[in-house]
Amino acid sequence: MPVIQIFQHRVKRNLLLLAGLFLLSGLTIASDYFYANWQETGFYIEESLLFSSFWICFFPLLNLQFKFLNDSPTLLKTVLTIASLTIVHLFLYPFLVWIGSSLMFGFSFPYWRTFNFGITEHLVKALIIYSIPFPLIFYYKKKFKLPPIDEKITEIINTGASLSSLLITDSHGNKIVVEIKDILYFSSKSPYVEIHLANKKHLYTTTLKNLEAQINSREFIRIHKSFIVNLNFITSYRSRNNGDYDLILKNEKQLRLSRNYAAAFKKKWQEFHSLN
Repeated sequence: MPVIQIFQHRVKRNLLLLAGLFLLSGLTIASDYFYANWQETGFYIEESLLFSSFWICFFPLLNLQFKFLNDSPTLLKTVLTIASLTIVHLFLYPFLVWIGSSLMFGFSFPYWRTFNFGITEHLVKALIIYSIPFPLIFYYKKKFKLPPIDEKITEIINTGASLSSLLITDSHGNKIVVEIKDILYFSSKSPYVEIHLANKKHLYTTTLKNLEAQINSREFIRIHKSFIVNLNFITSYRSRNNGDYDLILKNEKQLRLSRNYAAAFKKKWQEFHSLN
């Protein structure tokens, strides 16, 4: 799947999520208004707006949920994720009300009273909404034809051999073979690895840790927690004067060499060119 397609999907998802949350906030305020009129009590828009912040709390937490879930969550992971996010939400909500009321009114609503209100009024809603992403993950996987973990990785791990090629599923669902020697570098794009060739990119379902153990260690080296680079395509490197470095590839792409990997890189770079 092309990077731009992933970006567009995420932007669309966030816009829809924000629209839905603002709609729910608006419905909550409207409900407060009609209930106040029905009971012939006072309606305060600021207070209603403040307590409707329950819905806005979903935005960062749902994004966090999508970020850390893979495309095949287990039942245990599903239950733990839903429970954890619900608990965090119920503790965050009264904190926002407490801060907001202090800023808006000059006094604050008691934290634990709002916390008890949140459990009574919103616990079931939170559990339901944090359950929704799981069927969406399966829909996303089916729509974009995300590739399963390639069996070749398992085979390589068991035999102790080195990868010479990867079988990739492209954005059209076609199976294509990518030669390891043609790859400029790998980058982490959790839960995938992005494969960078001279003029295109591919997503591959594995981890940098798995790849690092299976590719040719004489030609590839880890330079950052998010990058593994092919030494054949590096033309030079320069210091950032803070312990880190910039690597310059043949296509003029710059990659960051972390100070934690700098010593190993310099040694490998010298050995590589001595042998060549």
